[in-house]
Amino acid sequence: MSMNKKRSGKIIRILALVLVAVLMVSVLGGCGQPVTQAPAPAPAPAPAPAPAPAPAPAPAPAPAPAPAPVPTAPAAPVPTAPAAPAAPAAPVPTAPAAPVPTAPAAPARPAAPVPAAPAAPAAPAPAAPAPAAPAPAAPFEVVKPRSPHLIQIAGATAGGTYFLLANGIAQMLNTRLPEFFKASAQATAGTAANIRLMDRGDVEFAFGQAGIAFEAFNGVGNYTPATATKTFSGVTYLYPNVFQIVVPKDLKVKSFTDLRGRRVAVGASGSATELNARDLARVHDMDYMVKREFVPEFTSEASSVELIQNRQVDAVNLIGALGSASMRTLMATGRYEILPFSDEVVLALNKLNPAYYRFVIPANFYPNQPEPVAVAAVANWLYVANRVPEDIVYLVTKAIYENQPMLQAVHVAAADIKRENALRGMAVPLHPGAARYFREIGVLR
Repeated sequence: MSMNKKRSGKIIRILALVLVAVLMVSVLGGCGQPVTQAPAPAPAPAPAPAPAPAPAPAPAPAPAPAPAPVPTAPAAPVPTAPAAPAAPAAPVPTAPAAPVPTAPAAPARPAAPVPAAPAAPAAPAPAAPAPAAPAPAAPFEVVKPRSPHLIQIAGATAGGTYFLLANGIAQMLNTRLPEFFKASAQATAGTAANIRLMDRGDVEFAFGQAGIAFEAFNGVGNYTPATATKTFSGVTYLYPNVFQIVVPKDLKVKSFTDLRGRRVAVGASGSATELNARDLARVHDMDYMVKREFVPEFTSEASSVELIQNRQVDAVNLIGALGSASMRTLMATGRYEILPFSDEVVLALNKLNPAYYRFVIPANFYPNQPEPVAVAAVANWLYVANRVPEDIVYLVTKAIYENQPMLQAVHVAAADIKRENALRGMAVPLHPGAARYFREIGVLR
């Protein structure tokens, strides 16, 4: 019995060792390392058959080996089973994740055409001027009047550049547009008188200096707020009025201030020529209206030429277009010269009225004038009464530009009537009819 007990104790100890080994195998198996001691317990049962003389106790050890396989068999699947479910879990988040971002991406594409839609209408926007394109046909759309419109164009004294060109425009309208116009030129005292005539309704169109027009429109300079008028508008630039103060060479006069105390033909009283003379005297700190620091002679251009030729005056103010007959007559004799203006004088004139600007008469422009002469100039414009309808002003403006060679044949000054000069020296707003034509030819936008 004691031997059996000893053997049973050994068997129990062996089984315990086997169980410990199995547990170690299962633990180490979870770590993925091979268990080298698992076979070691296998020889342990080998002594069990050795005690063959004890067949009775053999059933006792039989149940003992049974527990050994129990832990080993389930142990292997237990750790692997949880690993298997872990794998399917991974696809679950990825499948929904992919569609979610792509779904919003699809609507994002239609969003692109949305800005494109406004862009398409924007393209026709530049074509908005397209309605203006039919404007050239405007003359043909104008209803032909039952009888031609009577048009009066105010110039200045007969024989002067203003009057010659005013008459040239009148004859051109009668020739080119006889079904629309019956025009004539009117001799006047010049710009100031012409503004009054338009204001009173006596004439439709008038020639005028931009400087005087600026003063009349704004009530400054030779005008006051009480005498100002805004009843006229601009049509087009014509040519420059150039200051030409002519003196005898033997008089030894070198500047306008040297004329103090002498006799000067300043132009017809109240004319633009005479108002220019006032401005010139003012910037030289001289006055002939009140203080009479020189003696003024209020005469026409033709009379001024006679007076200086007869030595009845010491200087004449022949501000006007370059190349006038009066200037050529005097300069051809070789006895006269043109007084130059210093930069300070031109600057003072421009400060007095922004319509004045520096101008240089080229050398040899006149006979016996070998050197260039720096002076001042002011733009001449054609003006129109505001009451004249837009279509009529449009037709007149268009006719002037389309028949410019015809006007240049009347007077060389018309050579300056070009589209690039159309707005030069503009001092008052354009009439809508003139603006309409200038938009048509690209001068205005």
